[in-house]
This record gives sequence, structure tokens and C-alpha cells, in this order.
Amino acid sequence: PSAKAVEPEPEPEPEPEPEPERRPEPRPETEPVSQSKAAPAADRPDSPPQNSQDFKDVGVDSLCKSMAPTPQNSSVHALVTSEPQRRASKQSSLPTIAAKAAGPAPRTLPAIGDGGRSPGGLGLASLSELEERVKQKKREAEEAFRRNEERLAEQKRQEEELKRKAQISKQEMKRRAAYLKAQRDKIIAQKKRERDAKARRYEQEQEQAGGGGGGGGGG
Repeated sequence: PSAKAVEPEPEPEPEPEPEPERRPEPRPETEPVSQSKAAPAADRPDSPPQNSQDFKDVGVDSLCKSMAPTPQNSSVHALVTSEPQRRASKQSSLPTIAAKAAGPAPRTLPAIGDGGRSPGGLGLASLSELEERVKQKKREAEEAFRRNEERLAEQKRQEEELKRKAQISKQEMKRRAAYLKAQRDKIIAQKKRERDAKARRYEQEQEQAGGGGGGGGGG
């Protein structure tokens, strides 16, 4: 006969052990901290930052340490540091360019007050005196302009006279040449007549002297 399979009985689950009661540990008596041992939190290097400025300083220091130039991030550091420098130089050059384009600043006149005196105490001319000076300058300018016009007109007249004298016709030149030749011939003829008359007088004197000597020898 076939024997029936005997199923094993399940083992009973172990009961959970009760947790031991936790008793509060006795606190050690705190010793009074002497003034020499106590150090301010700000002086201890391992103390956390005490205010927002300390948090900011710690963040800036850590950022500077992380951005220090190394063989790995030298190019990144150069790019990050050069970009703000370029912006700063560009912004600093903008006022200079604008000032050059605008030109020199206009001069401001001192305000007239206290009986026509400037704040420095120097007397300023009244409105009537300024108008009189302007009129005087205008008269001087008009007089100088008039003298220049007269000088230019006289110079132009002299140029026209010289041009007219230079434009002599050929007939005038021939007439002047004939007149000069006639005057020269007249002078030459007069000189010749004077020489002939002098020669005749000399011959007459010689003849008279020879005739007088012959008459005396015959007697």
C-alpha cells in the first residue's frame, strides 16, 4: 500500500522582544568657560558664518578658489575675466567719445545782480554800454570795408591805365619813330652848320693875316 505524504507542520513565528526602556542620560555638569579659553565665533576658522556678510565672503572666496587659473580651466578663466574688462573699457571710452563729438563745453556767463556786479565783485557793463560798443564795432567794420573798396577801385583804375598805355598801335609807334628821327637830323644839321661857320671864320682870319704881312714887306 502507498504511504501518504506527510506535510511538515509550520514552525511558530518568534514573538518580538520588548524594547528596553530608554532612560535619559544624565547631563554632565558644564564647566564655566574661562575668558581665555572662550574665543569669538568669528575668530575660529571652523565656525560657521555668523551673518550675511560672512556668507558672502565665504561664497566669494570659494568662487575665487574654484576659478583660479589651472591647466584645465585657464582658457575659461581668461574668457571670464577678459569679458568684464572689455565691457568696462568700452563703457569708460564712451564718455570720452561723446565729449569729443560734442566739442568744448559752452561758456556760462555770470549772472548779473547786485547792481551790475558779478559774484566775484567785478563790475559788468550795462546794457546801454554793450549796445554802444556793438555800434562802435559796427561803424569801424563799415569804415574798414569802405576803405578796402576804395583801394580796390583805385587799383583797378591804375591797372586799366597801364593796360591802355601798353596798347599802342603800330601807327603811333611809326609816328613816334619819325618824330625822333627828324629831331635827330635837325640836331645833326645844326651841328654841321656850326662847324662850317667856324671853319669859314678861321679861313677869313688866316687870309686877313696873310694879306697884312705882304703889304708891310712891299713898303
